[in-house]
Amino acid sequence: MDSNAASPSIPHPNREQALIRARLTAGFPNIVNGQTINSSKLIKIFDPVTGEELASVTDTQKDGLDRAVQAAKAAFPLWSSKTWNERRDLLANAIEELKAHADELCTILTAENGRPFSMAQFEITWILETYAPALFQMELPDSTWNETGVGQITKRYVPLGVVAAISPWNLPFWLSFTKVLPSLLAGNTVVLKPAVFTPLTVLRAADYIREILPPGALNVISGGDDLGPWMTSHPDFQKISFTGSSETGRKVFASAAPTLKHLTLELGGNDPGIVLPDADPPAIAEYLFRSMFALSGQGCVTLKLIGDN
Repeated sequence: MDSNAASPSIPHPNREQALIRARLTAGFPNIVNGQTINSSKLIKIFDPVTGEELASVTDTQKDGLDRAVQAAKAAFPLWSSKTWNERRDLLANAIEELKAHADELCTILTAENGRPFSMAQFEITWILETYAPALFQMELPDSTWNETGVGQITKRYVPLGVVAAISPWNLPFWLSFTKVLPSLLAGNTVVLKPAVFTPLTVLRAADYIREILPPGALNVISGGDDLGPWMTSHPDFQKISFTGSSETGRKVFASAAPTLKHLTLELGGNDPGIVLPDADPPAIAEYLFRSMFALSGQGCVTLKLIGDN
């Protein structure tokens, strides 16, 4: 491990200050239609290392989900009518706002996920400084050609509508924003549900950018085990993007089938590390070790070694 990485059991110098500020000020409300939403029905969130209660978040019920979906539906005509460049510029402004609060977001992520501060920094920095800039360089231009016997054909990419994004606990910020950013850039509106164990960083990030994006373009709701199935069966979602276990993925698939929703399922992976005969073991051993034990091995991208022995 990096000798400079903060142990998850030893608070980062800014950790306690950030968490106290988070608990005593705005808390971690849901974000619906550009507004902060709290509820009397709550779920407690704990630090998995210390067992300390960090905060409480809304346990969204069916009526709360309906409000979030309705907000996304109402926002879709305006958001989808903006040009690609207009949407990109607004999202770039949102990313800049998150950069200004990156240290606090890393602190909260360290606490709710029980990881070294350096790993939280890697996750959040990768989204803000690598993934988002690369995404914003992409375009989906129209293409036109002539087809014999048919005439001129134009291929045009159009938004689907409202996207349900459901992200897991192991990389909550990373896997939330790799769903949210491309969905919004393409002109869709989004209702995002972070994992019940790790919703704090995502809720705080959404609160920071809620006044930058049009109301309803991005809605973030927290909730327990019932919220996911309510989302996947909701008739007003046009697409579901889900990351999680294969077992749950099957249930998502079945739930989406009656309404023929578009689906993206990123399920449990098994990434092999294949060491070939001409490899230099001393040169690669540390890399392989780090790759296997990142996220305590609890990630689809962590390597699993295979070989003759």
